[in-house]
Amino acid sequence: MKQFQGLQGPQPRTPGASDLKSFSALQKWDAEVYGFRLPESEFRQTWDSTSDGRVGKPRDFPGSEIFTTLMNGTKKYTRILVPALAIFAIPHIRETWMTKSTDPTVRGAADSYFADLDVLAEKQGKVFEDGVPTARVMRYAPHIRVK
Repeated sequence: MKQFQGLQGPQPRTPGASDLKSFSALQKWDAEVYGFRLPESEFRQTWDSTSDGRVGKPRDFPGSEIFTTLMNGTKKYTRILVPALAIFAIPHIRETWMTKSTDPTVRGAADSYFADLDVLAEKQGKVFEDGVPTARVMRYAPHIRVK
């Protein structure tokens, strides 16, 4: 997990003032960047609002620290006695803002990041497969279109 957390890929632009004028504007910006539309209620849950109804700053969730602690300090099981199925999304897909970018630096950084990410994910799948003989690891890539 530390290797995954250490990967640094390109970052999308942050929402500008016009994107923060309302929750619907933020929703539209997010859909353009990531390629799919989340419910407006999702943004109301994860962002503060100002007294005039504009979007404030993203909320800081204390649970994120707990998640990091759990992921870095989980108990390692050496045997799983029942059949197990693990599904790995390999290869990972690029986000819309990356694929639509005309900046060769962004595209190159995305290519490099996802190549590294897929190597780590494949390594993780192999370790799981080798460590749990009753497991079946599936590499699942439904987003790849065959021509």
